[in-house]
Amino acid sequence: MSIIVPVYGTEAVLPELLNSFLAQTWTAWEAVLVIDGSPDDAAGVARRYAERDPRFRVLETENGGIGRARNLGLDTARGDLIAFCDSDDVLEPEALQVLTAALQSSQVEMATAIGVDFFSGSHRHRNRYWTMHGPQFTRGWATYEVAQMPPLLEDHVVWAKLFRRALIDRIGLRFPEGVQCEDIHPMLQLQLAAGRIAVAPVELYLHRRHEGTVSADYLRASTLGDWLSQAAATIDEVVAHGDRTAVLHYVGVHTLGQWWTRAELVPLVEDSSLVEGIERLAARMVEVLGDDLDELDPVRAAALRFFAAGGPSRRWAGLPAALARLGSSSRRSWDAKSADVVVSPLVAPSPRTAAIVAEAALEAAALLEPDDEREAHLAAELLVSRALLPIAHGFIEDEHAVDLTDRVQQALAGVPEPALRRVAPPSAPLHRPQSETADAAWAILEGLPLRHARLALARVEGEHLVLRGEIELSNPLHVADRLSIVLRSTDGRFQRVAAAWARATDGATTSWSARFVLGTAATGRSIAVTLRRERRGRGPLEVPVVARSLPEQLHGQGETALHLAFESASPVTLRAERRHGTPIAAAPAAAADRRIYAYPNWMSNPYVTMLQTAARAQGTRFDGTVDPRALVSELRSSHEGVVHLQWTSPVTEKARDAAHAEEIVDEVLEALARAREAGRPIIWTVHNVLPHDTRFRDAAIRLHQGFADLSHLIHVLGSTTQEAIGGLYELPVEKLRVLPHSSYAGIYGAGVPQADARAAIGSGAESTQVLFFGQMRPYKGLEHLFGAAAALQDEHPVELLLAGNPTPSVRAEIEQLDATEVQVTSALRFIEDDEVADWFSAADVAVLPYRHILNSGSMHLAATYGLPVILPDEHTITADYGDQAWIRFFDPADAQASIAALLREPWYRDPAVRQAALAYAQERSPYAMAMGFLELLDEVEAIAARDAR
Repeated sequence: MSIIVPVYGTEAVLPELLNSFLAQTWTAWEAVLVIDGSPDDAAGVARRYAERDPRFRVLETENGGIGRARNLGLDTARGDLIAFCDSDDVLEPEALQVLTAALQSSQVEMATAIGVDFFSGSHRHRNRYWTMHGPQFTRGWATYEVAQMPPLLEDHVVWAKLFRRALIDRIGLRFPEGVQCEDIHPMLQLQLAAGRIAVAPVELYLHRRHEGTVSADYLRASTLGDWLSQAAATIDEVVAHGDRTAVLHYVGVHTLGQWWTRAELVPLVEDSSLVEGIERLAARMVEVLGDDLDELDPVRAAALRFFAAGGPSRRWAGLPAALARLGSSSRRSWDAKSADVVVSPLVAPSPRTAAIVAEAALEAAALLEPDDEREAHLAAELLVSRALLPIAHGFIEDEHAVDLTDRVQQALAGVPEPALRRVAPPSAPLHRPQSETADAAWAILEGLPLRHARLALARVEGEHLVLRGEIELSNPLHVADRLSIVLRSTDGRFQRVAAAWARATDGATTSWSARFVLGTAATGRSIAVTLRRERRGRGPLEVPVVARSLPEQLHGQGETALHLAFESASPVTLRAERRHGTPIAAAPAAAADRRIYAYPNWMSNPYVTMLQTAARAQGTRFDGTVDPRALVSELRSSHEGVVHLQWTSPVTEKARDAAHAEEIVDEVLEALARAREAGRPIIWTVHNVLPHDTRFRDAAIRLHQGFADLSHLIHVLGSTTQEAIGGLYELPVEKLRVLPHSSYAGIYGAGVPQADARAAIGSGAESTQVLFFGQMRPYKGLEHLFGAAAALQDEHPVELLLAGNPTPSVRAEIEQLDATEVQVTSALRFIEDDEVADWFSAADVAVLPYRHILNSGSMHLAATYGLPVILPDEHTITADYGDQAWIRFFDPADAQASIAALLREPWYRDPAVRQAALAYAQERSPYAMAMGFLELLDEVEAIAARDAR
């Protein structure tokens, strides 16, 4: 491995980096220190380290910049693996080992980890580097294809990474010389050429922040000019690559975000040629994004079009002088600690800057031509979002706010109505301020013809409020969009629920539906309804919901039903009342000091809730954790009580590498043995043979065998668990207790009529509908279901109902269905509890095309709603469920054809089949399972007490 380090002017801090090399746990490295004509004695420092350790190699050259220095380092490096470091930064001791493990274990050509900013004198105060906040860094260790994880492209620095030399040589990588921002184009070339990238979500690179760094002042003339040229080159590079998903993310999220930090401060750019460069880059982004430009934050989209047309050079030439009269014109401080207020009409207002930003917006809007469509739109956005909304949000409260409100209202009167109709407020406050000035601003906003959503239906179902409507969108919803409906009361309370479904129905029209549970907190309050659209990298869009007409009241049925009165149709405003419900029974008396420590204590998992119900009703105290370290601490403590072990993935799957996984397993098993020796009862519920898609198979097997050996009782959910496990590990037969998975009766609410359910989720009224429900992962075999649906389209078409969160690879498969005739209704996200009944009630049959499973919660959920199910014909399933009339089994050896054949037959429409499912659910009630678990707790305590004697 070769680490290439350009060195310039870092004599004082270079030893920190070189010492961090010496402290590495991975020792097979060489460091190529390229002394780039450094004016201090950095060369002397480097030579002294080279004298002490031959792994340091020193190359001295005249000053040519960091790009040239890196190229010289590449020409000199001898390693098959290449890493880059800046000479003022620091590596954590395990940095090289972690990156090497990620690269080698994944068989890819590039691995990346996380860098954090720190300031000289303190390694403790850290902030994650700004390009490393993507979703790939919030998950476990994984390998992603760039097409499936476009946020990989946002990470444009070459440090905190490891590359195979073969990749660098294959693309003939050279860093641009004589420029700053020298790594953003080469980094993109490497990412696109690598295709697949291993991600180790570990903070292992310390990036020093100080005033000399390139990012300290991105408006410095040389820095800005270099960035503009390199940004243009990256756009050309990603467009030439040809992947539209990568183009949209890189240009519409990453490049646009960086462009915006320059564009919003354009009044501070004194060099007109640089202003023109910002405009040219805007024109290129508009060209590349095309119609997708309309998906951007409204203010940014309007500004981008204005810049692309050369607007700042033509209209805002006199703006800097006008803004100079308002306050400070200093740049943003590099350390983010400056109290100076930057005067610009484009910056987002805050309580401290709102007044001066509003004045700047008025100045800028006055210079725009209302007869020009682009300029009128930007003027409308600025006056609403930068001037009027801050007053409505309570950011400006003094007498100045009254005068400002009047002037904004006068300016808005001169904006053409078509421009106002394109405006959507970028956000709304969580707590609406109570003041005359804020109320006046809200009154103006509500009187403007701004963009809005329409309400088509409102109804009450028991304690639920169901809303359905439409919104005009320039582009259809993207799979990455998050659409939600927000209820806001005037006293600051709010509730947000994801749309149950949303889909394009006619051109630019998107229909949506949402279901709320309005609790007692909503009683007696005026509540306004808004619709919110969000996507990472885009600004949020929140618009009021309006209605042409509304009933005066809506009434639900039952003792706790809602009663709604509508106070306004534009925006829709309602008031909720509730009848008195039946009193809640007093809790039973507490059991005598029983304590259960659950691992992992996934209380959001309904199975855990159902299993613990009876014990909790007796007053049992449940503690627990999801952190293996906290589990070890608990097991080593003097605490008492049953240890209940369930899923094992939190122990092994967050490890850095195989060795780390083995270390964690050692600690957990040692602590578990100590707890057993101390007399603590231990019970293990076996959910899976091994964690799904485990990265550390050997460690997982050893952990499972250890749990089996050290537990007093082993709770299995079926009779064939050992058969499914095979020879991986052995469950002592004398410890096994079978307590089957229950149904979910009473957990998610009653079923609803199929027609109502289909209307609620937005599926077709008459089609045969096939449901897959739950997390969508590769091991669940969804490709077989998709293939079967495609094969049936000519003779027996079906509509797929897909509800749950997909992995990136499965999401890509779902997107490919667009090229077929298969009808799909989907909610590719977490499904809220109050939505579950709609999905299962809408379907005709559920297909669960799993591979090698022990049990299925979705199967039992289907039974709860009387829904027939298709499962794999595996003995581990058929042994326990083969006699169930509501289940059919497909042949795993020919899964696609077998599933298609089962869907052709009308067996699942037989009312007797549905009744069989409901009877099964009633027999396997959550109460019965909870009582069975209570018996297991009694038994495990008795066994442990006997063993202790």
